[in-house]
Amino acid sequence: MTTDNNNQGNVPFRRSTSDRMVAGVAAGIANRLETPPWAIRLAFVVLAVFGGVGVPLYIIGWLLMPEEGSDESHALRMARKIDGGAT
Repeated sequence: MTTDNNNQGNVPFRRSTSDRMVAGVAAGIANRLETPPWAIRLAFVVLAVFGGVGVPLYIIGWLLMPEEGSDESHALRMARKIDGGAT
């Protein structure tokens, strides 16, 4: 059974271009999970302070999540440059 209230499958992970504080990763995740961006930002800060994984996770998100309006992430662009531009 499917419900119309669950749009999580329809919204792709995309870094926000309008609601960003650094690179738009937290706002993009919040969009996908339908939560407030401040909650995701707080989670990154807590993970950074207690355990030290918040910053690496944010960087991974920045590398792997495409920006709104694009289907290509930074990691994919870098891989294409390394590969000589072959598709």
